Amino acid sequence: MNYRIIKRSVSSYSSKLISDPFKIDNTRKMRDTNSKFPKPNIVSFDAFGTIYVPKVPVFQQYFEISNDMGFEKSMDSIRNDFPPIFKGMNERFPNFGKNSKEITSVESWWSELIVKLYNIEHYSQNEKSMELCNRLLDRFSGAEGYHLFEDVIPTISKLKDKGVNVVISSNSDARVIEILEKLGVMKYLDEDDIYLSYDIDFEKPAKLFFDAVLDSHFSKTSRPTKEEKVHYLSNVWHVGDEHDADYLGAVKAGWNGVFLDRDAISRYLSHYIPDPEDNNPSCMGKPPTSEYSDKPMQLIANNRAVISDLRQLLDLYDM
Repeated sequence: MNYRIIKRSVSSYSSKLISDPFKIDNTRKMRDTNSKFPKPNIVSFDAFGTIYVPKVPVFQQYFEISNDMGFEKSMDSIRNDFPPIFKGMNERFPNFGKNSKEITSVESWWSELIVKLYNIEHYSQNEKSMELCNRLLDRFSGAEGYHLFEDVIPTISKLKDKGVNVVISSNSDARVIEILEKLGVMKYLDEDDIYLSYDIDFEKPAKLFFDAVLDSHFSKTSRPTKEEKVHYLSNVWHVGDEHDADYLGAVKAGWNGVFLDRDAISRYLSHYIPDPEDNNPSCMGKPPTSEYSDKPMQLIANNRAVISDLRQLLDLYDM
């Protein structure tokens, strides 16, 4: 497949330093040239929302299962009660209870949440409560509960074919590996390509999370010098659908960031960012698109881009 050349360069346009370069109002579109981003050393992908999403909303799936079992809790009640209960569990037992004496596993963390959500007898004392917990845990551990985006396999497989290191970096627990396995993604990855906040003990957007991913990668190869590491990092990318955790977190950690805006609803893609050297009113049209599809994409700077389809990465990297 031939991909359109994505153009970029550093403009000779000069201006005062921007106090907050990440603020959307301060964003400048990069000037067009015939150059592209070089082949990446690493492309890291977020998981939830980037690789896969629930087939239907989580609260709806909870309702379908619990209603089928005779539990009387409305869909609206589940939708409204879930967020504060999840927040409370995370505050009391952070990182899915990893360092808690009361929580013995990730599964027990979620089971405690389910018991609180439905205000039912504890699963350790009631078989029906245990069955509800098990059914919900099973649903959200594989293909029955989640949908794999159609652009994932073509993108990852092409990157791997070109010799790019592909990893998954997720704020989640080990069930991500099981989900990726059942969705068919793990045939392109190894388990040590999966980096989880549960194992790292830090979450995106913390720089320590991104540092841990890179350090783990280097531990499998020869240890680079400081200068080699800086050079290597210039071609390390993270792609995700959460603006702050994935996009800004990566850039502030020294990585290159790609914000995945599938619905093109962010101001990056819904409002064209003109070339500061171009006074032609026509430059206020739609943002540039890939020849792969009519979906928009935007190059923000030498280390930042916004896309609406993962396959647009193949445009960026000339693959």
